[in-house]
Amino acid sequence: MSDDDASEYHEEKRATHVDLDAERAVLGAAILDNTITGKLLPIVRPADFYHPAHSVVWEVVEHLARQTARAIGRVHLGGRDVPNGETVV
Repeated sequence: MSDDDASEYHEEKRATHVDLDAERAVLGAAILDNTITGKLLPIVRPADFYHPAHSVVWEVVEHLARQTARAIGRVHLGGRDVPNGETVV
């Protein structure tokens, strides 16, 4: 099978396994519960979604999760990042 044939086969196979309700369920669960988001981030990629808008939503979920992960354990005071628990006088 040539690379072109393999690519066409993959696209056909992918198109036959489309479940937009499942995509919506994954996105909804990730948006509503950050513990679920943490479990999904290592395994779900934007390209896993058939609907282009769902891919964009997942990219936003990933971006927000990365920002939140950086913010956890940090407090922003007076233009300076300070680890939680440190006293700033």
